[in-house]
Formats: sequence, structure tokens, C-alpha cells
Amino acid sequence: MPLIRDGESRHPATIPGSVDEVAARAQSVLAAEGVAVTASKIEDSGDKRVFEGKKGDLDISVELRREGPSATKAEVQARKNLVEWDKAYAQAVMDKIVKGG
Repeated sequence: MPLIRDGESRHPATIPGSVDEVAARAQSVLAAEGVAVTASKIEDSGDKRVFEGKKGDLDISVELRREGPSATKAEVQARKNLVEWDKAYAQAVMDKIVKGG
């Protein structure tokens, strides 16, 4: 796997739906993928949600931020260690969140 910089490691998408709706989809996808969620945060009065978890040797994070009344920006990272990310897996998780599970 090639080394990539942090800015290239995130897989962003704007998804129709509120932060709560997209968060429910993200949690469903993480569970289906076998990701053990280790932390969940709600910030900015619910306009931002973060889920962090582990799957094997990967640290997975999903960050959701309100883009408007009916849109949410989502970013997924799958980090193997301090300098390596699994871009393909992060993209696969994002695709499932976008599709709704």
C-alpha cells in the first residue's frame, strides 16, 4: 500500500438527510462491517457526530457534519498506522453509507 498524506486519506461525500438520519445509516454500516465502535461523540448541538472504531488492524473513523437542513457531509478514514491508510476500505464504507446500508 502506498504511503499517503492525511489530506488524501479522507473520503468525503455529501449525503441527503439530517445528521441523525445519516448517523443511523453509518452505525448500521459499521455494525454490518464488523467494526467495533469504541467512541461516539456529539458536538455543536448535534450538528457534528463522530464514530471511531476498530476492525482488525484498522482504526476506522466516520465524521458527520450538517451541511444544511437536509444534507450531511460525511468523511470516512481507515487508518492502519501513523502513516498508512486503507483508502479502498474507507471508500467501500462510504459507498455503503451513501447507499443506505
